[in-house]
Amino acid sequence: MKKTMLILLFAVGIGSGIAYQQYNKTVDTIEDEEAKGFYTAVDLFHQFSSDEVGMDQSLRGKVIEVNGNILEVLTNEDNSQTLLLNADQMIFGVKCRLDPSVNQLPTPLVGETVFLKGVVIGMNADVELNQCILLK
Repeated sequence: MKKTMLILLFAVGIGSGIAYQQYNKTVDTIEDEEAKGFYTAVDLFHQFSSDEVGMDQSLRGKVIEVNGNILEVLTNEDNSQTLLLNADQMIFGVKCRLDPSVNQLPTPLVGETVFLKGVVIGMNADVELNQCILLK
């Protein structure tokens, strides 16, 4: 009985230590990750529109660089910013949600050309990237 209690207490102690470590773990940013490709917003949108399944399989979760002209600057509920890049479409484009945990360059204005690095989420009307950082 004592041996079982000691093993149980030991297991709870180990589990608590792992849980504490995971809870306090810092979130990684993509600043130092190498991009798996470089695209213009127009090309990225066109490629996703032409072969959404293939592009999703090859790029989902990957870090890429993208550049384009800003159509709109959106403010999210957490006060982070999302940049909508022009993809030569009537309504849709490439959405890049800026990473709020990274000190960004000043938010660019509508009409400016930006270079970003971000993680591809996929296509949901717009091509969407997350954890984006401004490069220029």
